[in-house]
Amino acid sequence: MKDPRVQLVVKVASDTPPDIMEQVPPVLRNIIEEQPEVRFDRAHLKLFDRNSIEFEVIYYVLKPEYGLYIDTQQAVNLKIMQELLARDISFSDPVQKIKYLNVAGIEKVEASETRRPQQASQTKLSRQF
Repeated sequence: MKDPRVQLVVKVASDTPPDIMEQVPPVLRNIIEEQPEVRFDRAHLKLFDRNSIEFEVIYYVLKPEYGLYIDTQQAVNLKIMQELLARDISFSDPVQKIKYLNVAGIEKVEASETRRPQQASQTKLSRQF
């Protein structure tokens, strides 16, 4: 394998303001360019949805050595965490809300609460993604 290509995806919280999001690609670029034996290709806001804003980074490791590749990946990941957290940019958390409804639909109980409906036979499960 010559010059292994690395594709890195960074997901930040979907409520990150646009002016803060604009800071992310240059930060990612600087992090990659600080690493020895790599060639930066690109960093862009790739997509967003209701759960996250996704940035894609592409770079190449200039020597086909697995040790260099994985050491670089670790250094990049740690530095991304440090830099984004220093800017109060939160990583996205996977979100899955589960609501329990009784048959009459009167009581709604969030899954994060400790209470559960009294009788499982009288409940129906509703999942929101």
